[in-house]
This record gives sequence, structure tokens and C-alpha cells, in this order.
Amino acid sequence: MGGQRYELVPLPDIMLDTTIFVGNLCEFAQDEDLSRTFREVSTLQSVPACVARRPNSQSLEYGFVSFPTVEEKEAAIIRFHGVKFMGRRLRVEEISDDKSKGRVRVPESIVAYVLGVAKKIPKRKNNDLSMRRISPRIRKGGADGKRDKNNNRNDSKNNNNSNISRARRVRKKENRKQRRNIRINCDEDFLKKLER
Repeated sequence: MGGQRYELVPLPDIMLDTTIFVGNLCEFAQDEDLSRTFREVSTLQSVPACVARRPNSQSLEYGFVSFPTVEEKEAAIIRFHGVKFMGRRLRVEEISDDKSKGRVRVPESIVAYVLGVAKKIPKRKNNDLSMRRISPRIRKGGADGKRDKNNNRNDSKNNNNSNISRARRVRKKENRKQRRNIRINCDEDFLKKLER
């Protein structure tokens, strides 16, 4: 036993033509062993390969290997079908969908390795279609339309903040101009030295 446990997911359409099934594996076979063996027929340094496992990490004694091209996949089937691997004869086959069982399920890590990790989208409420958060408080006054003292204070703070950020922008712009002038002066000095 040993090895990493994987969640099984349906094989994506894009990987169907370039992935093979490898059966009759030894229970001690690891992903690295499978990858090392099958890279003989590939142009890749490391071939994506996974051994399917139970939740307790015990091997299911089969796995999957994915290749960059259909030609490499076919070469692997021809080269390794019936070959002894860790004391057992391998059963290497193309993956085909069974109409009664549906799409073949493969370890999630091989899909993540080949296609990249999918970002998980957080669940939202059914009516939340906007990306912005709407504040429950009313900004400019209460229900009667009058402004209260707190809002006036907040408005003055906002004005101060906008003045501060405007001053920062002006300072940054001036600093950029100074750096540009220094670079120009340095370039002119360098050119004068070259002319001498």
C-alpha cells in the first residue's frame, strides 16, 4: 500500500484521444514508476501518469497515462501491451466510453496536471447577479431626505482623502519627470565621454 489518494473525475473530451488505460498493475506501483516507464515513447521528460486508488490509499491496480500526441499514445500501446512491469504483464488499451456506464473516471491529479488546476467558483445566492457589494445604509440622509451630522463629517473626510490622493498623484508625476531628466543628463554625459 501507499501512495497518494486521488478523487476520480470524468475524463475531459480534450484528453480522450491522448490518454491510455494501464491495467494489471502491481499493488505497489507508484505514479513515478508508471511515468518513468512510459516516457520511453514520449518526447516529454515527465509523462503525466496516475495510479487509481481507494479512499484508504490502496491501489486499484490500474492507472492512466496521458501523452501530448495521438502518435505517442499509439506507440505506447504497441510498445507496452503485454510487457512485464514489476512482476506483472501490463494491459495497455485505448480509453473508450461505455454507453451503459458513461464517461470513464480518472484521478483528478492527472487532469489537473495536463489541463491546469480549475478555479473553484464560490456559490452565490440566486438573486446576487452583481459583482459589487451594496451597502444597506443610505449615504446622503435618511428616509426623509435630510442629511445628518455624521454624513456631513464623512463628506468632509472624503474631500480630505481625495485632496491627499490628488497631492500624491502630483508628487509621483514630478518624481517621474525628475528621474527622466536625470536619465537624459546621464545619457548626454555618457555620449560626451564617448566623443572624447
